[in-house]
Amino acid sequence: MKRRTFLGLAAASGAAKLVLATPGSTAPDLRAALVRAQAKGKPLLILPIGPDMDGSKLAGLTLGQLLGRGSDEDVALLALCEFQALAISDLQAAVTVGAGAAFVLLDKLDSPRVLGTLGRGELDPQGGPEPFVAWLHKLLTADLAQASQQCAELWYVGGLHVEPPHAVPWRPRAEETDRAAAMLYEFALENQDQRARWMGFLAQSAAARLWDQDPPGAKWVLGPMTRTPQSDPCPACGMAFMPPRAKEFLDYYTK
Repeated sequence: MKRRTFLGLAAASGAAKLVLATPGSTAPDLRAALVRAQAKGKPLLILPIGPDMDGSKLAGLTLGQLLGRGSDEDVALLALCEFQALAISDLQAAVTVGAGAAFVLLDKLDSPRVLGTLGRGELDPQGGPEPFVAWLHKLLTADLAQASQQCAELWYVGGLHVEPPHAVPWRPRAEETDRAAAMLYEFALENQDQRARWMGFLAQSAAARLWDQDPPGAKWVLGPMTRTPQSDPCPACGMAFMPPRAKEFLDYYTK
């Protein structure tokens, strides 16, 4: 069973939870997250976490279900933004956000500006990702052409010189996919014959940042067990172990 499938089942059962990594003030994390988003030319997706964290459980479950069970095309949306879990008090110190916010999307500016807010009451009570995906899609694709242009400018300034997507079978590295997410997403929409392939790359990039390791400002918990970055959640019997090179080989021939 694939790691993402296993953890997706955990998310569906409610075993996968997203909790704040370090209680207390996390104000420096917002500044660092904004710098990270600006460097990649992406908006910043915030998951506000209250003092008791109870109000944020549904948002964490929703994110877990999207990453664990969502289609490649849905998960690919997360490649278009940076992510930060943040104490809601610190977020409210920077922008005007209600206490019932489940997700907040900030523009990539020195002075943060709210692009959109998704309330907890708008989420699926069972944690289904559909309302979250629809909200992300509306905001992140509203001006995709401009985002793609900005992405291209940052991409070349960053010194990433690679073959264009048209040069099939070019297989981008994770860094390239992450930095060129808006470009590749736009390319996928415009080239239906390659859409599934490039959405797959984007989904892998998003999962690598948010699912294969703890996302910024939070940590994944599977039942009583805390996720360990880049580890396998299966028992340590060795039967489910696969060397990275072998996994890359199998991924290439099955997608």
